[in-house]
Amino acid sequence: MGLVVKLELEKQIIDNLQLMHMSEEYIQKILQTVEAMPAKEHVLGALKFLTQITDQKSKREAYYIHSNYLAEYFCTLSNIGLFAVGYFYNDFSTLLAATFSALSHAIPSQRLHDLDMMGIFLIFGKAVANYKMIMKRPDVIAWGATALTINVMDTVITRNYLDEIGPGLHVTWHIAAALALYKFNQAQLETTDEEIQNIMTSVTSNTVPNFLTDAYQEVTNYLYDFNCMSACTIL
Repeated sequence: MGLVVKLELEKQIIDNLQLMHMSEEYIQKILQTVEAMPAKEHVLGALKFLTQITDQKSKREAYYIHSNYLAEYFCTLSNIGLFAVGYFYNDFSTLLAATFSALSHAIPSQRLHDLDMMGIFLIFGKAVANYKMIMKRPDVIAWGATALTINVMDTVITRNYLDEIGPGLHVTWHIAAALALYKFNQAQLETTDEEIQNIMTSVTSNTVPNFLTDAYQEVTNYLYDFNCMSACTIL
């Protein structure tokens, strides 16, 4: 690696870390550590990639206006609703999405923003996997559609008029997403009228309710395997 290229890489890394509000002392320590490494050219390239600042089109709030530690203050704190829903329902995917979102707003890193997108896909995948339940719940559909609409509005409007409207739409999107996921998790725990009727019919006919057939079969298989293992151990 030529000296000019090396200096340019170091300058870009320094600029990125300064935009993340890292002190000059720590920036110099990082560069000194890299300088002492045997493959420092490759490490500098990796460091440039990892410290890349979030793309301007993904920016939702002026950086470090209300806090020296949180780049996008309101966008970071508005994830508290997602954390609450994830914790209350033991919903790991929502907790993960909330963590990625909070980090991506707290630190203006493109790599953290990429993780935030992965969190959104996790939630989307969960919704697709439970689409049958969702289609039976108009309230879940309504809240989900509301959150999606606000997200689209935020993507189109805030991207072009950030200075005029600020983080309001994005904060609203976080709140709407939390409410939609609250309704979604609540619906998963509730028994529908159809399921109750199915249970009553099954009780009188001494059969397993249709919606519990898969679970019943899984438990039966488990008990069968356990009995076989026990018999083999005794023999």
